Amino acid sequence: MAKRENRQGFVVLGLALRDLWHERILSLNVILALAAIIAPLLIVLGLKEGLINHLRDNLIEDPVNREIRPQTTQDIPENWFEQVRSRDDVAFVVPGILRGASIVRAYGSDGEQSKIVDLLPSGNGDPLLVDNGTDFPAIGEVVISTPLAKGLGFCVNDTPCESALGVEIRLRVTRTSDGQPEFVEQMMQIAGVLGLRGDSLDRIYAPLQFVLDVESYKEGKSVLHRGWPGKQPQPYPSYDGVFILAEETISPIERSELTISTGFSTLKQISHAEFEADYGFSPPEDFQLLKLGVLKTAVQSGSIRQVANKLRGKRVLILPYVNPFEILLEDESRHIATGYTVSEQQAQNFGLPWVDWDGLDLNPAYQSFTKILLTRNSDPQSKISQLAAVQSLDQIVRFPIEIAGKAPGKLALVPINLAGMLRTGVDRRIEYSELGQALLLGRLGFRGYRIYAKTIDDVPAIAESLRADGFQTINKAQQIIGLQQFSAGLDRIFFLVALVGIIGGVAALVASLYAAVQRKQRDISVMRLIGLSPGEVSRFPIYQGLTTALMSTAVACGVLYAVGIVINRALADRLSGDPAVYLKPDLMLVIMLLVLTAAFCSSLFAAFKTTRIEPAEALRDE
Repeated sequence: MAKRENRQGFVVLGLALRDLWHERILSLNVILALAAIIAPLLIVLGLKEGLINHLRDNLIEDPVNREIRPQTTQDIPENWFEQVRSRDDVAFVVPGILRGASIVRAYGSDGEQSKIVDLLPSGNGDPLLVDNGTDFPAIGEVVISTPLAKGLGFCVNDTPCESALGVEIRLRVTRTSDGQPEFVEQMMQIAGVLGLRGDSLDRIYAPLQFVLDVESYKEGKSVLHRGWPGKQPQPYPSYDGVFILAEETISPIERSELTISTGFSTLKQISHAEFEADYGFSPPEDFQLLKLGVLKTAVQSGSIRQVANKLRGKRVLILPYVNPFEILLEDESRHIATGYTVSEQQAQNFGLPWVDWDGLDLNPAYQSFTKILLTRNSDPQSKISQLAAVQSLDQIVRFPIEIAGKAPGKLALVPINLAGMLRTGVDRRIEYSELGQALLLGRLGFRGYRIYAKTIDDVPAIAESLRADGFQTINKAQQIIGLQQFSAGLDRIFFLVALVGIIGGVAALVASLYAAVQRKQRDISVMRLIGLSPGEVSRFPIYQGLTTALMSTAVACGVLYAVGIVINRALADRLSGDPAVYLKPDLMLVIMLLVLTAAFCSSLFAAFKTTRIEPAEALRDE
């Protein structure tokens, strides 16, 4: 039974094809009519795929188009970069420095020829280097641009300057200190030469740490791990307030003046019990106790001097304080500490405990106050020297201390100079330098950045997000948006043309096939008489519709090919040889399937009509 149905199906297919050839003039008209509808659709789609993809590929292949740079200099905190780096649409981000701090002098292969160049930070995965076939620089390495490599004689005619790889380049960093010029030099190995598409200026790309070291040296700071001399910026002491211990009463008028132009915002008289809560011990009962404090921002040494000037001539002790903080020692013991320093004479005069360490110095050196007193219930003899750890912003700072004994109260006592420095670490990053054996101020932040989006389509969103954060940027967002709008416009045009074409093509094919069935009712009824079933006869217009659609598509593809040759030749120079009209083979296959599907659907009405034709039609006609 199945074999019979297969034979009958081939019979119907043969009859359908012979009928098309018999009416070849009429069939050709239908084929050309459908081809005239399909060809413009293919041309518009080919332009979209060829021209738009060429523009997109040019933007995508060049990472410069995915780069976002700051338009103005701003202070940027370090944690901001972590937030940007965590975005799904960001491929790479690296901090930057001030432009003036990035200028160095590079010396050529002969040691005499030199150029002033811009130094830019780079890092692992830098798209500007990787996408241009250049390795990113490791520690002790740099990548130089092609103009710089040729200008300094590292390569002349070599492309892409492979002879420069592995060669050392001498960099000189200069600054002015106390009116005198100073400089240091650093030898770096050339890890790669960036092509002209990546950078056409004299530039050097180096690891971020080296760029930051150059900035630090130009700012007058020392870079100890490189042996570059300069100053070591120690944390300035800052305080949460002062206690005032007065032997004589301070009048209300005098008290009110203590919060005027001093940086302090609160003043209250406290009890001896409140003082003891902060220090664990209390002065004699006959002293008046005042507490000057702040609401948010800590004060510095200048504020304490102003308070001292306002109380000049009175017998008072001004005792700076910081809010209690936690210290974690190397033996994993935790201690709540506060700052405390008085001289031996002050301790006698005001009935306070005296601790044998240096007095209050408003501009201290770190090495002069590394002793601390632990709480009463601790065992200070367990280890005299330990590493202590405190929190500074988002990092832990470890520094050496010397345990000098037990505190007289329930809180551990730290020299007020050290406590003031650690208090600064609440607002500013601080770090301990083993080379310099001192606490140092960390970076405030960075002055710039280089951000690369994962795709060009991500650039506008990133630029808008940065603008909302207060950053004015330099980017290709406008060109990318223009391309997106152009592509969307072509999509709409193609959709409208396709809609009109599909409606017209389906209508023409339905009318043609239905008219053919009407004309051939006698022939179809004869087919029924010779034993073909209604289902088999219904395939007749379907086969003809599919054949017509297939041939129309073939003619349309021929038109597309011919028109494409003309357009591609006309735009060859502007598109660097890339085709302006182009359709991928897989897309052509999809179009072919869509056309055949439309033809099949169009023939169903005619196919249904054939099932209504009875065999008696042929007998009546006879």
